[in-house]
Amino acid sequence: MNGDLVKEKTKDDLLANASTRIAKLAPSDESAVETAYLAILTRRPTEAERDHFSKRLCDTRGNQRVEHMEDLHWTLTNSTEFSWNH
Repeated sequence: MNGDLVKEKTKDDLLANASTRIAKLAPSDESAVETAYLAILTRRPTEAERDHFSKRLCDTRGNQRVEHMEDLHWTLTNSTEFSWNH
C-alpha cells in the first residue's frame, strides 16, 4: 500500500488521474473532499472528516491544490477502512 504502485497511480502526470481531475474540476473544497471519499471509500465523509480535509485545501490553487488532493487520495487509499472494505 505504501509502495511505488500507489504513488504512481496518484501522481499528477496522469491525464486520467482521479485526484488531478477532482482538484481541477470540483467547484468547492467540500465537494472535492466528498468526491474523493465517494471515489475511494464509496461513502460520504463525516462532517469532521470533510472539515478536516477542506481546511487543508483552503486557498490552494494549481499544482499546490493537485498535490493536496494527491495527499488526500494517498491517505484514503492507505486507510484501514479501505484495506478492510476493498
